[in-house]
Amino acid sequence: MNAQFLLGLPGPAGVRRPSGSIAWPLALLFCGYFLFACWPAIQFISVFLTLLAGLGLTSPFLILLLRLGWCVIVAVIVGAISLTVAKQFVDFKDRYRRLVNLFLLVVTIGFLPPALFELFLLLYRPVFHLYGKVNQ
Repeated sequence: MNAQFLLGLPGPAGVRRPSGSIAWPLALLFCGYFLFACWPAIQFISVFLTLLAGLGLTSPFLILLLRLGWCVIVAVIVGAISLTVAKQFVDFKDRYRRLVNLFLLVVTIGFLPPALFELFLLLYRPVFHLYGKVNQ
């Protein structure tokens, strides 16, 4: 493979990129975003489980659903990363390409609040740490 193909630039006449594919750096950025947003989403499940237990809602079905919720999040993230990489190699038909793009769009927007919250905590964690020391 040549560098033009990897960067998403037009290549020689014999190399044809699949329709709907994006540049590799952008695809890697999306995969990193999905991994970055996965961690706080999994952490929120344990917080909600503790919250519901504190409210007295201890339905066995609800507890089981929340305990297995992280599996669903991991499956969605693995699916999003797989589809992002598959878009680089596979030329999907128009109907399936729309479904793949819709799935990636929903996952990207759905994981935006946890990702922004995690970014906020990463940036301001030293401030919170200092604030805790000042109050002591």
